[in-house]
Amino acid sequence: MSVDLVNLALIFDMDGVIVDSNSTHTEAWRQYLDGHGIEIDDLENRMLGKRNDEIVRDFFRHMALTDDLVFEHGARKEELFRDMIRPDMDERLVPGISDFLERHKELPIGLATNAEPANVDFVLDSAGIRPYFRAIVNGHEVERPKPYPDVYLKVAEILD
Repeated sequence: MSVDLVNLALIFDMDGVIVDSNSTHTEAWRQYLDGHGIEIDDLENRMLGKRNDEIVRDFFRHMALTDDLVFEHGARKEELFRDMIRPDMDERLVPGISDFLERHKELPIGLATNAEPANVDFVLDSAGIRPYFRAIVNGHEVERPKPYPDVYLKVAEILD
């Protein structure tokens, strides 16, 4: 069986696929919410696969929040996340991802993620893997973020 490489592209998600970050995101949310006196049941399940604006509105639903405050809460939590994961970023990369990307660098490779843009930049730049990605799309660049397939479809379109 042969694979038609003419139409082959690789499209990756980031959190959990390129970097093992979900536990750090969960802990960062826990610490951030603790600082605001908020306890959330089923924290991990309520946050995974969602953009920060959705998460903040869910977790702070007892408060009236402006769009600016929603953004601010999300940005502060993500700054905490980056501070927490920075010391062991190399060890948090999914084993073999850098070698895999290098081995397939001739293929069109894209990134489709709901991760915040600052986190995308942080992971790709600190891991030294940005040059492998010809297309990078985050959930803020499409009308419907994950779980809808729109980020993946936009990356596929960019990669042609």
